[in-house]
Amino acid sequence: MGADNVLIAKTGVQHVHHAAKTFDIGVYFEANGHGTVVFGPNFYSYIAQAEALFMAASKGRPLSLQRLRVLPSLINQAVGDALSDLLLVDAILHIKGWDLKTWNGLYTDMPSRMSKLKVTDRKL
Repeated sequence: MGADNVLIAKTGVQHVHHAAKTFDIGVYFEANGHGTVVFGPNFYSYIAQAEALFMAASKGRPLSLQRLRVLPSLINQAVGDALSDLLLVDAILHIKGWDLKTWNGLYTDMPSRMSKLKVTDRKL
């Protein structure tokens, strides 16, 4: 799947987690706060290939590559621990030199509406 694709899954962490695993880097979240980031096998292959290229050129590992290497260890890919996700966000904000006000400035609250729709068979 390309970067433009959004995959829609059934409600429930078990469904969205499975769907997220089909991406090199899968991000999922639910309105109730559950969610995480999962890293597929291609992510690790890309990192290994990049490291090999830099080492072959005797340039060592650049800081950006080192950061990508440790990224999966900063979050809980199994269950989506909100605290570890928060620490990842804090690390990113620190690296970018942003405070919470700057980060919040990127967000525009949009109106939303939740409604209940009765259907004949909800399992369809």
